[in-house]
Amino acid sequence: MERKGCDLTSEEQKARVKKYNDSRRKGMKSFGLFASRADNSGDGSKQKSSELVAQSRNKRKRDESFYRWPDIHDQPADSFHFEPDFIQTVPQFLQSALESFSLLEQKTGMSSEIMKSANDRLDKMKKDKRAVKRNKECLDEAWLEMEQVVFSAFVCSKACLKKECESCFEKHEILIKCYHCKKHLCAQCDLVPHINSPFHQRIVFFTDFTSKHLLSHEFIDPSGVVFQKEIAVPVFSRNSCKNCNQTGTVSSLPGSKPCIVVTMDGRFDLYESVFQCKSCDSIYPAEIEDYIASGYFPGNPKRTNFFISSDLSEFWFHLKYLTPGTSEQKFLETLSAKSLKAGRNGTINTPLFNKAVKAYEYISHLVDTKICKMEKRRCRSCTPFQLSCHPDGDHKLIKRRRLNERVKRSWYGDAIIMRDEDFDVLNKKINSYKPQGKNTIGAQKCGNSQFEAAREVSKRFKGLEVTGNVMTSCGHGVIQCSIDMHEGETFRHTFASHVKVHSLKNQKQHKNLNITETEKNTEDEPANTIFFGPKFFVNDVVCQYWPFAIKMGELSDAYSYLTSDMVPFLSRLHGQAHSWPCQILHFGHWRDGSAGTLGEEQEQVFSTFSSYSNSTKTMGAANRRDFLTGAMFYWNGRKEKGMARTLTRRMLIAMYRVQFYHERLNKLLSAKKIKLSELPVIQASISSVAASCKWRTKLRRKQTLLKAKAITVMNDINDLANVMVTEQNFLDGVFPWDSNQNVSFKDNFKLVDCWMLFKRNTEQILQCKLEMSQFITTISEDILSMQHEIRNYNSTDEFSFSVSNCPMNISVFQQSEIVIKMQEVKRLEMLLSDSLALKQYFYEENLDDDDLVFEDDCMDDYIDGGGDGDKDDLCDEIECSSDDEF
Repeated sequence: MERKGCDLTSEEQKARVKKYNDSRRKGMKSFGLFASRADNSGDGSKQKSSELVAQSRNKRKRDESFYRWPDIHDQPADSFHFEPDFIQTVPQFLQSALESFSLLEQKTGMSSEIMKSANDRLDKMKKDKRAVKRNKECLDEAWLEMEQVVFSAFVCSKACLKKECESCFEKHEILIKCYHCKKHLCAQCDLVPHINSPFHQRIVFFTDFTSKHLLSHEFIDPSGVVFQKEIAVPVFSRNSCKNCNQTGTVSSLPGSKPCIVVTMDGRFDLYESVFQCKSCDSIYPAEIEDYIASGYFPGNPKRTNFFISSDLSEFWFHLKYLTPGTSEQKFLETLSAKSLKAGRNGTINTPLFNKAVKAYEYISHLVDTKICKMEKRRCRSCTPFQLSCHPDGDHKLIKRRRLNERVKRSWYGDAIIMRDEDFDVLNKKINSYKPQGKNTIGAQKCGNSQFEAAREVSKRFKGLEVTGNVMTSCGHGVIQCSIDMHEGETFRHTFASHVKVHSLKNQKQHKNLNITETEKNTEDEPANTIFFGPKFFVNDVVCQYWPFAIKMGELSDAYSYLTSDMVPFLSRLHGQAHSWPCQILHFGHWRDGSAGTLGEEQEQVFSTFSSYSNSTKTMGAANRRDFLTGAMFYWNGRKEKGMARTLTRRMLIAMYRVQFYHERLNKLLSAKKIKLSELPVIQASISSVAASCKWRTKLRRKQTLLKAKAITVMNDINDLANVMVTEQNFLDGVFPWDSNQNVSFKDNFKLVDCWMLFKRNTEQILQCKLEMSQFITTISEDILSMQHEIRNYNSTDEFSFSVSNCPMNISVFQQSEIVIKMQEVKRLEMLLSDSLALKQYFYEENLDDDDLVFEDDCMDDYIDGGGDGDKDDLCDEIECSSDDEF
């Protein structure tokens, strides 16, 4: 659908946004989701958020409002026209979960300082949003006005701006301009600071207006002659001499062996550092630990001739995951170009650079998991009650065959991607119960579906070594497990994901589950961690997969729990291509308790990961596994950072949709003269028809032939009779000779479908509150746990690595652990502050239009776009759109 309103003026856009926000808040207020405010001033004036919170109701009333189920009987008579005897029920597991987490929130209550910080954070977010809007409006005009000034300043920056040294304050004909120190220095004053600062960019200006880039080892004498000195890689001096143990007597000097250091400014050719003790006159080279402590990572840990700086490793870590498809070789060419422009050697060893950045990334991952105790596969909003999981295959993440490929070690192993050996073991177990049959490509489609999805057997993509990757994520897009495919996507890959995700329900049950040893304990999960599995199993062809899973449970009791504890869920967008009976029996939004789950969350993950194929399709097996594992952990980290924003956004959208489907349902009921109390009967009627429909299997298998025969019959009728029969009459089941009073099967389906969407969006409001509560609770518990560890820290017994061979003092290692944990606490506190700030939207009633901190709402250009569009179609398109942003 084409978006409207892109060429509107700023005033018209503001008016449309205000109208949309008013409409959305009308839906919010109609359901009583905001606490009433008795302290509002009579003149309608609005106070700041911090002042309102300071005067807010006490915690008990606030919790009652937060966990209150929106009952339609509490509303005024003019706001709803539903039958008074109709009871809106709450899914029992949601109600129990909210009650338990209400107690948890009260137990781990937030201090007044944290709440004040959250309120200040919200005010700052609102202020920043207004400032960004103001800056956008005048940005182009400002650059147009200042273009000549900027041009002149840029040209003048290429010259020597001063005539005297800024250190000795004497005039000199030759001055050196340092862009890092931001000073103009004479030849003598430049020597002392830059012997130990080799990475500074310096330019010398001579009397004849010529200039020259000075390399790290080049300096100028008073007569203007360039001379060279040996410059060492700058490292921190040791606290004491390793020979005489005297403290404060060690200094660093340049050694005799050359050393290459690659930074953000390119390559620098220096010398290795050596330590000299003034007490015993001993000289010994710096070891690899000294370089790592000084911010360098080696290409080879047994040699000290090649290093990359930590800031460059961090920069490349973010760049390669935020810009999918970025080439590492082109990135190195960029660094080489910067080196050549500065007059340095531009050659960079690619294999050593690759090893160094991978080592930096993996060691950082170990710090996160071993010291900070991060669980990178966990979604905080789904802990412990996870609503859904969605396995799906991405066929763009391929890997081409490479001749004579060497087997290399994978850094991450099976941290999130299942090993091929483990999948083969599980596949053999499946085949022992249910051997593979013939290829059933044509029989695995449902209705007139054109989507290519999993099937029981597949022999596609035989020319590739890896044909894709099956990922499983929760309803928020947090990736929980992954499996590489070496053939087409089959039910066995989906079944392996099913087993893997369900095994997270309770780690203590592993001894009763028939899974491999590598699935029991991973590096990222403590042995005593308890998870709860998802309630709904989302799949694009769940109508085909679920009988396969049930059959496996019947053949082996070890897998019977997979279908007994979970409910099948047909995704909404893919489900619309299935046959009508299939949609009625398996549509996810027809399931009570599924809330606003679309079942298309995995597609949002693929929108980013499919772009990684430009980099991964030519990688080796180990490199590809490490890259995708790092990308999945990075994706999950970004999801966690934006989770509070996502939950708040989902709740606000659900509030609008509740109002929309309420109005739409009333119109349908009035047009068909049906009461709301009759809808359960209609639903049961069409469900029984779909369940007992014997032509469903035949229609699925011979859809093309049946459609061709129907068209032939309709053409014969149109030639012989005076009526016009169309394909739509065939699909609806209502023909021109039928009575106009008959309600078609499709009309009943649309009526029940609208009713279900209303119920699911009503549940989504409660679900968002539950997930926000779980998100805040898990953060609070992690903060308390980390602070407890810091207070009671006494040894490194809990750290699985041995540090006996580390030359650093053990006390230094322990202090570093405490520093890292303190940094993690700060990160969690900032995440908690943002969450509490956005949680105010779950209570606030008097929100100004500018107070909403969500920019670029995906629905603003759809809603209120004019009277020439069909509002039903608009909301249908919005319902299938993604509402998540980072």
